[in-house]
Amino acid sequence: MLIAFVLLGRNLEQRAKIKATSDMTRLLSVLPPKARFLVVGGDVEKSTLTVDFPCDSLSVGDKIVVLPEDHVPADGIVTAGISIVDESSFTWEPLPVTKLPGVIIVSFSKNI
Repeated sequence: MLIAFVLLGRNLEQRAKIKATSDMTRLLSVLPPKARFLVVGGDVEKSTLTVDFPCDSLSVGDKIVVLPEDHVPADGIVTAGISIVDESSFTWEPLPVTKLPGVIIVSFSKNI
């Protein structure tokens, strides 16, 4: 009986690991491969020059531009502009949320 419980526990643990791995890979597939990096001036309102930049190379303090229908590539703080963001993939809330300057925004959410 003890051996059966141990084997059952190992089986359940293995299933949980496989499900967690597949969920994580599916979630990472939503993340865009590139971000629009703000180059000139660093101010969204005055500058329109952006360069596509790999998301893996983003660092703290980088300013990026997220256009409508794009997924947010990294966690951060909104510095300029107002947008409505669908965070249902992260928070499971059914309604979109309005993001104003100074508000934290989470990656994996979609700009509407």
